[in-house]
Amino acid sequence: MSDKPALYPLKFHPILKDKIWGGKRISNLLNKPAGNECGESWEISGIPDSVSVVTNGSLTGRSLEDLCKKYETEFLGSAFKTFPLLIKFIDANEDLSIQVHPNDEQNAGNGKSEMWYIIEAEKDATLLCGFNRSTNLPEVRDSIDEGHFDELLNRVSVKAGDAFYIPSGTVHTIGKGILLAEIQQSSDTTYRIYDFDRIDNKGNKRELHIDESLSVMNLDRDNGLVTTNSETLLSCPFFVTHKLSIQTKKTLKADDGFRIYINVSGKSKISFGSQSWSLNFGETCLLPSGLEMEIEPEGDVILLETYVRNGD
Repeated sequence: MSDKPALYPLKFHPILKDKIWGGKRISNLLNKPAGNECGESWEISGIPDSVSVVTNGSLTGRSLEDLCKKYETEFLGSAFKTFPLLIKFIDANEDLSIQVHPNDEQNAGNGKSEMWYIIEAEKDATLLCGFNRSTNLPEVRDSIDEGHFDELLNRVSVKAGDAFYIPSGTVHTIGKGILLAEIQQSSDTTYRIYDFDRIDNKGNKRELHIDESLSVMNLDRDNGLVTTNSETLLSCPFFVTHKLSIQTKKTLKADDGFRIYINVSGKSKISFGSQSWSLNFGETCLLPSGLEMEIEPEGDVILLETYVRNGD
């Protein structure tokens, strides 16, 4: 095999993460080889110690890190030397911790802003995002110490098809009964503020990061919900995400930089020359810079198309 075979649409092995709040949806609904407490499936990741590996075509077994080095601008485009995003599915069988993420300046270039697309939500499922009234840091600290911090936050009802933008500095959590796709900056830095006093299987409470959280949180009152009645779900400084409803065969192009396609509903096939692969519900692919592929749906398909603008 040549050291640099021609690029094509790439699929990757899911990196499965068990969590204290995880459940069975990643296995039962997304058809991934997960256990009963799987909280996250990392679909495309360049995070150290959790780097994605190709699972289709002649590049099978190559890591995302290796592809970035070998192909340079041919792969992601001229603006990127490393993969700038982290693509996940999250199954919240129980509430996640109330948490916040730092921005690039606060975390040596490893900030974490993220977007959620709700795939499935149980009746009465909610999430927390932003503050529900004006407050200040001393009051916030007191509410944390007294165990009622969640009462200061917006509690938002969710349904399938909703989308939320959670910029760094925004206090948030995903509530129980929600399965979602997450698109975020390439960072795994999370500061836990409150974890509902639960304990792990060894009888220990998880670590909290109160001082770190207070140093990076803003007191924003935005509940994060974004308008979903247009093709563009979100255009933020870190990525752009479109919601594509596909009923007939269509050409998808990566004109200037790479494109990510996450199938959040339906069954389809992607084709590139004489090669073809599934892109079904719960599957994700990366289309390298400058390439195009055909997608052929079986019925109605919904894809989340994500890219990073050159210069962002």
